Amino acid sequence: NLADNLFEDQEVITTSFGKKIFNAVFDIYGSKGNIELEDILDRLDVDESKKVTDILEKIIVRGNEEKVYDDCIKKYKLEKLNNEMQMTINIMELADEENNSEKLTELTKKLIMLQDEINKLK
Repeated sequence: NLADNLFEDQEVITTSFGKKIFNAVFDIYGSKGNIELEDILDRLDVDESKKVTDILEKIIVRGNEEKVYDDCIKKYKLEKLNNEMQMTINIMELADEENNSEKLTELTKKLIMLQDEINKLK
C-alpha cells in the first residue's frame, strides 16, 4: 500500500512543504484509514492548497498512483546515486594525484557498485 511505502521512503521528502503533507497524510491515515485529497488540503493554508492542486492538474495521478509514486522514488534514487558517483569520481581524482593506490582500489569498487545500482534502476 502506498502509505506504507511512503513511510519506508520518507527520506525522499526533503522540503518543509513536503514534510507538512507527509505528516498530514499519516495523521489522516492513522485516524481514518483512508486518505482523501480534501482532507489533506484542509490541513494546508490557501497558498499550499493551491500549490498542491496546481501540481495535481499537471500530473495524471488518478488511477496511476503507484506508477507516479514509483517514478518519483526512482528519480530521487537515481539523482542521489548520480551525485554520490560524481563525488566518488572527484575523490578518486584526488587519490590519484596523491598516488594512493589503496584508496583508488576501494573507490573503484564503490564506483562499480554505484553504477550497478544505477543500471538496476534504469
